[in-house]
Amino acid sequence: MTDCQLIQISDIHLTSAGMLFPGARPRENLLAGLELLAGAGLAPDMVILTGDLANTGESACYQDLAEIMDRAIGVLGGRVVYLPGNHDERSAFRCYLLGQDPDSSPINQIHWIDGLRVVSLDSVVVGEEYGELGDETLAFLRDAIATPAPSG
Repeated sequence: MTDCQLIQISDIHLTSAGMLFPGARPRENLLAGLELLAGAGLAPDMVILTGDLANTGESACYQDLAEIMDRAIGVLGGRVVYLPGNHDERSAFRCYLLGQDPDSSPINQIHWIDGLRVVSLDSVVVGEEYGELGDETLAFLRDAIATPAPSG
């Protein structure tokens, strides 16, 4: 495998009101950041968006984020991976960002870039401000890495 470029963007905290608190405009900040990435001429293999994508888990925020990232990936290339955080609501997250049926179980995923395995683990503890890897997630990780990946 040749060089692989991953970009991680974390803690977007989108709100339907457009403002997180006075002066903090997460949607505008995300759009400005994506514009900077595009202007830098980067060609990521994967853009990974991690935890607290929507500040209160509103479906409209996930719909908006999916549309924003579809446009961004159209310019940047690569693909997008979404991983929830403690402010995210798993059912809406699954529906709007992953195109899956609503479900509240952990959102653990494996993505491949040629022979590189990218494992994303859900550490959400519903209703809490902290995160941890639960038994189901740890079992997923054990299974995911049981067989070595060709490129790591």
